[in-house]
Amino acid sequence: MSHNGFLLVLMSIIVVAILNTCVASTSQSTGTGTGGSGSQKKFLGANWKGSLETTQEVDGFVDDLNRMWGSLSREDQEAVELCVNPPFVFLDRVRSRIARNIVVGSQNVFDAR
Repeated sequence: MSHNGFLLVLMSIIVVAILNTCVASTSQSTGTGTGGSGSQKKFLGANWKGSLETTQEVDGFVDDLNRMWGSLSREDQEAVELCVNPPFVFLDRVRSRIARNIVVGSQNVFDAR
């Protein structure tokens, strides 16, 4: 999948998470919800395994993600904790380029032997 395709999927999921937060908040304030806090922050973690393989693809993805994330309102950004988990070889590169309010994690490798 190209970085544009991956970004489109990720942003679609973010929008759904924001909408779910808004619906939960509205339901909670009107007494129609199922309980819980309507202002609860959603956590969205994403990785791309080997889908982005070159530094150019990674840089393009990060630049586009920053631009799209930046186009959201502050309230929408605060409704979702976004965490991207690049492969190890791109970890420092992504960490140095990503927006400050997007968390960078790492992918875990475990040998079950």
